[in-house]
Amino acid sequence: LIHHTIGNFNIHPDKTAIGRINESLSTLQQARDLRVREAESALKKLSRNLQTLATQHSETVSAHHSTDHASQIVELDTQKFRVAKAASDLEIEGERLEQELEGLKGRLHELNLQGVEGDEHTRDKRELEDPTILKLKVYRSLGIDIDADGCGAYNKATIRNTQKGDVHVVNIDPRFSRFRADVRGMYQGKHWLVLAAELDRTRTEVPGDTGQFLAESEDEVVDPMNSLLPFGCTLLGIVEYVLVLPVVPIVQHFRSDVLAVLASYEERQTIIVHFIIGFRTTATAALAALPLVSAITPAGMLAAPRRGVALANPSGEFAVYTNTNYSFQDHEATTVWEKLDLTSGDISTWTADSNISEVVFVGPTNTSILYINATNEEGDGGISLYTADALNLASASLVASLPAPFAGLKAVATRAGDIHFLVYAQAYPNGTAYNAELAETPASTARIYTDIYIRHWDTYLTPQRNAVFGGILTRRNATISRYTSAHAGYSLTGELTNYVTGKCNATCAESPVQPFGGSGDYDISPDGSQVVYLTKNVDLPLANFTSSQIYWVPFRGGVNDSIPINPIGAIPGAEGASASPTFSKDGSKIAYFQMNGIDYESDRNIIYVANADPANLNITSVAGEWDRSPDVLVWSNDGNVLYVAAADLGRQRVFPVPANAAADYKPTNITDEGVPAGMQVLANNQILVSDSKIWSSRDIYTVSSDGDVTNIYLQANLVDQALSGLGPQDVSEFYFSSNSTEIDLQSWIIYPANFSEDRTYPLAFLVHGGPQSAFANSWSTRWNYKVWADQGYVVIAPNPTASLGWGQNLTDAVSGHWGDYPYWDLVYAWDYVNSSLPYVDTTRGIAAGASFGGYMMNWFQGHPLGRRFNALVTHDGVTNTLADYGTEELWFINHDQGGVFTSPNETSTYYRWNPILYYENWATPHFVVHNDLDYRLPVSEGVMLFNMLQVKGVPSKFLNFPDENHWVLQRENSLVWHAEIYKWINYYSGLSDADGPY
Repeated sequence: LIHHTIGNFNIHPDKTAIGRINESLSTLQQARDLRVREAESALKKLSRNLQTLATQHSETVSAHHSTDHASQIVELDTQKFRVAKAASDLEIEGERLEQELEGLKGRLHELNLQGVEGDEHTRDKRELEDPTILKLKVYRSLGIDIDADGCGAYNKATIRNTQKGDVHVVNIDPRFSRFRADVRGMYQGKHWLVLAAELDRTRTEVPGDTGQFLAESEDEVVDPMNSLLPFGCTLLGIVEYVLVLPVVPIVQHFRSDVLAVLASYEERQTIIVHFIIGFRTTATAALAALPLVSAITPAGMLAAPRRGVALANPSGEFAVYTNTNYSFQDHEATTVWEKLDLTSGDISTWTADSNISEVVFVGPTNTSILYINATNEEGDGGISLYTADALNLASASLVASLPAPFAGLKAVATRAGDIHFLVYAQAYPNGTAYNAELAETPASTARIYTDIYIRHWDTYLTPQRNAVFGGILTRRNATISRYTSAHAGYSLTGELTNYVTGKCNATCAESPVQPFGGSGDYDISPDGSQVVYLTKNVDLPLANFTSSQIYWVPFRGGVNDSIPINPIGAIPGAEGASASPTFSKDGSKIAYFQMNGIDYESDRNIIYVANADPANLNITSVAGEWDRSPDVLVWSNDGNVLYVAAADLGRQRVFPVPANAAADYKPTNITDEGVPAGMQVLANNQILVSDSKIWSSRDIYTVSSDGDVTNIYLQANLVDQALSGLGPQDVSEFYFSSNSTEIDLQSWIIYPANFSEDRTYPLAFLVHGGPQSAFANSWSTRWNYKVWADQGYVVIAPNPTASLGWGQNLTDAVSGHWGDYPYWDLVYAWDYVNSSLPYVDTTRGIAAGASFGGYMMNWFQGHPLGRRFNALVTHDGVTNTLADYGTEELWFINHDQGGVFTSPNETSTYYRWNPILYYENWATPHFVVHNDLDYRLPVSEGVMLFNMLQVKGVPSKFLNFPDENHWVLQRENSLVWHAEIYKWINYYSGLSDADGPY
């Protein structure tokens, strides 16, 4: 029985269970040991912290002296009493000033009733006695405005020919005038009586109109050189004004006490009138009565001069830049090059040849240049290279004709006197340059892709990719290549070398990186022996990652000789996008930026410096903990300092950073307002800055390394007619608190023309794109705050969560939070305006935004903030976040929405922040813009938004440009864009008395 019973026992499951229990006990024991070790480590760390704090405490206690403390308390009490006394005195003074203010207000009211020129008796008496007013009216009647500088001196005249649309500015400030004092002085002593006598001789009263006068004969033209000589006073300058008169006689009617001139000439004949301008400082009061242009229109902004970045010659004597004007009458743009004398400040036309597209100072002298001519002799879509002396362009020599549309010229002179240069163009997979005009046209237009990233920005990708090419220009007796003109002073030796094409893995290398890359993506060393360029990481899919790498290659090498400087793993954590590889002035170092995030395009740029020696790169970060993201850099002349520009508190400021700065170094800015378009360190170590501001499309000035502005050469708002009257007085800012962040957030305020705090203006509430971007103090030809304001609005442009320039934490916080953090920030911004700015009428407000700002308009539409506006404007915004994978840059969506797209559910940010979830709330009139070539946010998003608005019966309008991308860049299209949007918002804000918004 015992044997039978034992035989029937099944102990194997029990043994197995016991084994598992033993394993679990062992695992638990290991986990316990691990946690014990972690706890011990934490305890030791806390013990060290405690010991440190105890030491600090004991030091603080030992440093405390009761006698000194009592003395400090007495001193503070004394200061407190003095402050209280000063406050009391200020309060008394304030009451006195208030009483004085009331008296002045009464006097001002009396003067307002009289008008700026006084009552009729005073005005008539002054006009009879003061010839200055008469002179100023003459100038005004002839289209001349006399402007004062900041010191009250009248040093500038603006002359307008309304028929031609010409604007000429004569600046005779002694610092800038090309007229020497001795030349100016020769005109002194002339008298106003000469003009009066001439007028008496020529004028005849017009029958039926005692206020108009004509010349005695239609064939008679008053000789202004004889009649308009200036009176005896300080001579300020000479104005040449060209009138182009048509066949029909033109009568310019003026008041009888001013001037009338009749002239009849054959078509296109020209009268050149020389006005010698001069008047005493007693003209101040009279000049105040002459209105200045202060409002800017869309057409004026779009046609106004657009100036390039000033490029100085090596010795820093002068600089050149492009100036492009547009005529809506002729529907064409005209570009000239201007020359800025960096000593005198004189600005003159350097050349009107618009075919000169790029210039580099290089060669045997400080005025030697190499430039690209946008066409070649063959007329096959290629370009030409010329050498010349910048002070004598007639000396230009053709040195090469290149059979592709190369651009991005960089060049240096070697010790041997040769010129090594770099350019870029698209290249075939075999490495040869691609020219669309010479390429075969296939029988079919089909496109076939087997990998994602089929298109980018506004272009479908093709096998042709950008590539950097290098070439050598030697003396004429060198071997002549098939591209060379035989009569050139230099000749192109051999073929161009492609440094990029052929480096492939998951994808193929490309430099510059499309669509925004340019010559900043590569550089050549000062001695011409080395090249660096950046490309997207060839080991990763293009659509999913932002990672890019910088390659070093010897100038006389090729793509197979290229060596990566910063491959993943070379620097711990540095896996993201690279930018701006730049050689130091002696060629020994390479500086560049790189982000950490491998798929985050708005991560913080960190400065790195490497040896220009691939065998000993020794890469180090510079000011690595600095909580700003610089994106422009130039080296100092001695190689000890990097000048970088970084977004900072709504501006982009220039900061000098020592090239060996420690991680905790905090740079200090040397510029304040504006956003630089470019900067250059001159031979005298001054930094030449070309920037823009909300009120000026281009300022050019020099600043020292200490932050002293040493010269201001150009301020567009002081010389361009369309910008006349604009200035920093048009702009202010405020900070407000929100529930999304511990820091205060900033917003710009832009005032309309003739703004008065005693009036109210409808609100224009703008939301920026990005979302990782910012409204900055810069000029824009797309979303120009001042143009919006001068429709009659106070523009509010907040910088909510995601904005750049207030630390990386604020920028990063928007990821996964599109619909809450920035939305609530904007609610709080609106609340601040509504409660704190009495001159803003929020009951008549409108809101507008593009890209992410357009998404936010769609989000507004379904939420309470949308009901606070009378109209909304969405430009190329997201309507349906479930369709986000219709974009090209998947890295952006994956990062900002917290991961790749999967089946949507209520926990997914793709679902949670979808504007169409709140469709039932849509009610605010909505203007929609979306363009066909926008591949970042496909046009279907705008069509969907418009369709849904129409079906719901919400007043709506759709504007589409088939030839524009995410932006509207063509001036004629932009003029329509402005006109249609303003028609819409002005109706709903009450600024327009039109019958409807359509």
